[in-house]
Amino acid sequence: ALSAAERPASVTDLAAEIRGAGHDFDSFQRTVGIDRTMLDSLIARLVKPATLPALLVGLVAGAVQRTPDLLRAFFRLPPQLASAHRSRTRPVSHQIDFSDLVKHSHLPMAEQERWLKEAPDPALQE
Repeated sequence: ALSAAERPASVTDLAAEIRGAGHDFDSFQRTVGIDRTMLDSLIARLVKPATLPALLVGLVAGAVQRTPDLLRAFFRLPPQLASAHRSRTRPVSHQIDFSDLVKHSHLPMAEQERWLKEAPDPALQE
């Protein structure tokens, strides 16, 4: 794991942050209580920031040893487009609500319901 001094001042790459904090994706998913489809969507910022629960922001921040504000700034960045470098026309990315992400995840129903009850992060409201 990288020391705090070796880590960039802002969060721009969640996957790198996860590795930097000494996690692999599996241990990170267990720590935060999400599945791989949810993690991939968070890494690529495919979720509307205003729909992210405060609990999720806090758990992710804790797992990567960053402040919630740094994570909020990351989630507010534009979505990452995997195909952007191959495409001549600008690809359109559709961000989805966190609730839709949860409903399409492979989490057990009880876990999905727990996430769906969480209130959105007030600090991420536009």
